[in-house]
Amino acid sequence: MKELILNFVNKHKKYVIIGCSILVVLILGLLSWKLVFVKFKEFHRNESKFLEATKRYYEYHKQYLPKDNEARTLTLQDLYDNNQLGDLYIPSTKKLCDVNSWVRVYKEDNEYKYVTYLKCGRYVSKGDHEGPVITLKGDLEVNIPLNSEYQELGVKEVVDNKDGRISRDNVVIDSSKVNTSKIGSYDVTYTVVDSKYNKTEVIRKVIVNKGLSETVKNSTNVDGYYKGNSNNYVLFSGMMWRIINVDSDGNVKIILNQPITNLRMNHKTYKNSNVDTWLNNIFYKALKNNGSSKYIQKFKYCVGNINSMIDFNDYCSDGIEEKVALLDVDTYYKTFNGEESSIYSKSFALSNMIGSNYADATFNDTKPDGTNSSILAPIRPVITLKNSLNIISGNGTVTKPYKLNDYNYAMRTSKINTRLVGEYIEYSGLKFRIIDIDKNDNVRLIMDSVLNVQPNVTPLYVSTEKLSKWSFDLTDEDNPAYIVNNDYLDYLNTKYLVDTEYEIPVNDSNLKYNEYKKNKIKAKVVFPKTYELFAAADNVQNMYLYIDSSVNDQLLFTANSSTSQVFEINKTDFVTFAVKGIITLKGDLKIASGKGTYSNPYKLK
Repeated sequence: MKELILNFVNKHKKYVIIGCSILVVLILGLLSWKLVFVKFKEFHRNESKFLEATKRYYEYHKQYLPKDNEARTLTLQDLYDNNQLGDLYIPSTKKLCDVNSWVRVYKEDNEYKYVTYLKCGRYVSKGDHEGPVITLKGDLEVNIPLNSEYQELGVKEVVDNKDGRISRDNVVIDSSKVNTSKIGSYDVTYTVVDSKYNKTEVIRKVIVNKGLSETVKNSTNVDGYYKGNSNNYVLFSGMMWRIINVDSDGNVKIILNQPITNLRMNHKTYKNSNVDTWLNNIFYKALKNNGSSKYIQKFKYCVGNINSMIDFNDYCSDGIEEKVALLDVDTYYKTFNGEESSIYSKSFALSNMIGSNYADATFNDTKPDGTNSSILAPIRPVITLKNSLNIISGNGTVTKPYKLNDYNYAMRTSKINTRLVGEYIEYSGLKFRIIDIDKNDNVRLIMDSVLNVQPNVTPLYVSTEKLSKWSFDLTDEDNPAYIVNNDYLDYLNTKYLVDTEYEIPVNDSNLKYNEYKKNKIKAKVVFPKTYELFAAADNVQNMYLYIDSSVNDQLLFTANSSTSQVFEINKTDFVTFAVKGIITLKGDLKIASGKGTYSNPYKLK
């Protein structure tokens, strides 16, 4: 018998193989169909349970049943909350079905009809559960002037996937929240339902604003300047600024609220100097959209060398047309009301040189001064905004600065790598500012203040006393770099930190910052470069250390918090410092709340 079978197989080998293949396919198909059928059967049982639970609910709550031309909807979550139904799971898993699934009941021909929409993973109820598509006339966001009349633009068309075109008259438009007498953002809602009571709601943002130029003109003196202690704070590109003045064309000059970096004033003329290069390359490119010409006016800035602070007639003998510059001495004087300036800060560099020194705005008295150019000066950028910008919120105070229409705050769940340089983020209980989005779309942050050890919020102090020379070294246990990247990490959430390559410049007084030799190091936490964004010594009560190496091994760079200046000092003169940390976070971290401002930083999920 065995021989007969073998002979048959050999004789009809081709047909045997084909037959076996067909049999295997049939068996696999049958098993797959059975598995799919079982899952679909389980899903339909879930649909039935959902529907029956809804009907039971209305048996006990008949007062909630809809009247004619009305509909009521119960979600899966509603039934769970009322203990009307046990958990429904995605077939063959222990994952819950979507709790936003619903059963809708409506009254038609004096009879209650039910529509079930259950979503369990890839299993979804059939039937009509999609609302109509509303297309509006005009934009989804419109700007209108303060105290004007809101003109409704209306609906272009309404189309449903089952009912086809629906009359625009069926759309309910609610613009009752729009208040044109108060600047702000208001929602106009457009609502429509189809024949199965599937509802669609579309929102149009109506932003009531007033022109920045007009507001400044109405708030300043006859020359268009803010003087003394003024409410002249404004948010632009995620950063806080102070308004200086408005010109005859309505362009508004603003200065950053505090020093942003420290640079050597090693130049005889301002144009193409160290400062000019940094402001128009590094800083300008850090602004929204890499410095948008849509909002910033290229302007003439006065950079002439002057004889003294009592003889500055030549302050405008030389001028440059740039997007970003420093404030000149004459404009600085015009911000005083006799006692104080409207752009108060500790000290910062002006655009004019006095011999070999730079003109320095200082508040030891009410007059500028001259400071040795070997010191790394605090830099406050000045830009001129075009007259097309509008105020959409705020009153110009430090707590409620004018918010312009140049950018929006982040939405919940926005990724941090979509945000602006200069915005604030809270992480590990500390406040940081965004300084860069790197090539890997991760986000570099600098601490707003010095490193504090939680929970007592006491500064972490490091010492250079035992070091033969100062350099950022991760292998020496006595080195501040080692201490921060090892001991301090116990106080910092490292889960989302990215080990990143950073530059260490050799800070040479004979060179411009972009000519410095740069070494590289990979670390989780580093200290800022002297010319790093937001690394300036402002609003910090401690002297802190920079990462820069010096041509002389015995020298290091440290911030003087009382003057905002940075000094190159001998290591032996002062050996204990606080530190400001720079870290890199994964760029896909999402925002949970906040506005990215100093008082309301973004908090992360």
